[in-house]
Amino acid sequence: MHQLFMTAWKSAAAASIIFAVAGCGVGGPLRYGVSGKVAVDGKNFSDLDKNVVSASISFEPEEGTRGGSSGSAIDLATGEYVVEPEHGLLEGRYKVKIVAFWKTGRILKPDLAGPAADAIAQGTDPSLLASEEQRQFIPRDFNSATTLTIAIEDDMEGVDFDVKSGS
Repeated sequence: MHQLFMTAWKSAAAASIIFAVAGCGVGGPLRYGVSGKVAVDGKNFSDLDKNVVSASISFEPEEGTRGGSSGSAIDLATGEYVVEPEHGLLEGRYKVKIVAFWKTGRILKPDLAGPAADAIAQGTDPSLLASEEQRQFIPRDFNSATTLTIAIEDDMEGVDFDVKSGS
């Protein structure tokens, strides 16, 4: 019994050393945080002539970079964003995508079929089902066809972007 215990203990110790040396410990791979500011034509989102309701930044790995995407909401008043290290990026190159939505003022009436029809049949006021249209206004060169990239090698602060609106 003692020999069986010692064999199991030695195997467990050897496995622990192998995992520690290989970097597969409890903490997993090292992730880095990134933070900075995003402006549009040099202005904060709250200073634009649009009713901006949300903005976000995402980092998507380029081919050859391990790990997944990460991102953050952008504070509309200050333009600041923060990706904390615990949700951060592995070392490598990333595409940067920035999106922002504004309310156009146009009211969208609900499709009066399906769930909306059911809600109306149950007494819901149809005007409560209307919503204000929101549109993405950042040019595609900064999101769906982004040309922005960043190399992550360590925690990075002050990674700022000034998006040109094209308007």
